[in-house]
Amino acid sequence: VGAAAALRYARRPRGDGDRDVEEDHALCRERVSAAIAGAMTASQLYVGDKLNLYERMDWLCSTAYSATPNDLAWATGLKPRWCREWMAQQAAAGFLICLDGHGKGEGDDELRFRLPRACADVLSDPSHAEYDVGLVFLTRENPLRVVASMADKKRGQDSQRVSKSKNLTLWTGAELVRRLDKISDEYEAMRRIRENATARGVRTMATTYETNVAAPEAGLDAIATFALGGGGGCEKNHRGDASTFSFAAESKKRRSRRSVKVHPQPMSQFVANWEDVVDTLRGTRYEDHIVQDAREVAAARGVG
Repeated sequence: VGAAAALRYARRPRGDGDRDVEEDHALCRERVSAAIAGAMTASQLYVGDKLNLYERMDWLCSTAYSATPNDLAWATGLKPRWCREWMAQQAAAGFLICLDGHGKGEGDDELRFRLPRACADVLSDPSHAEYDVGLVFLTRENPLRVVASMADKKRGQDSQRVSKSKNLTLWTGAELVRRLDKISDEYEAMRRIRENATARGVRTMATTYETNVAAPEAGLDAIATFALGGGGGCEKNHRGDASTFSFAAESKKRRSRRSVKVHPQPMSQFVANWEDVVDTLRGTRYEDHIVQDAREVAAARGVG
């Protein structure tokens, strides 16, 4: 999804007023501020959804056009001060409107906010066609490759290139098992989050790194289609613009300049201490990773 957004930004129409990030310090500061504001807004969007604040605001605005922090506190059982801080942040982010003529006083009853109809449809009503919050879950089929990526990153960026030699050393013993346990726990937490989100009517999509490496254009197109409102168990694409975006349409020459494959071959072919890794994993719940590597070796050699 991030790649899709980056490509869309790169392909946007450029005007004479575009600023040069190479020398423009103010532009860099603006981007840092925007990133911080985005992080704060994302957290408050989560709070609003988790505590049903959007649904309550929609109800209040449908009956009285607007609401004060005290109104929202009454409707949710929260403290007025908390509601005031949340409503002010949401107004700054553009999801709520602070009505003209209000906001100059100190009292919570002097502040009136309205949840616009469009925002209510997107944020508060799961049955509405425009209610479109989606989560993409990206994992690896083989967590041992995550450990390999960790080891590569510790060596530095220059090492993260395809190499035919066995030049990577992994952790072994209890440390390797500990790292695999941590990754497995994180994947299990992601699975529970996805189940919970799906149960609440949120669109979700699960994909793997291996799937996107095997078919990069199709894999990224599927993610872009999902992000734009289609796929992921949602037959409709009410925005209707997913078909206008395609990674497959990008030239192979452009992709090759920006793409670097990191250790695509079986792990036994680039891990220098692979035998020690095998000894560590044998007899553990991760022993199947050894078998998986053997299958990859056989497939590379064309053996059935």
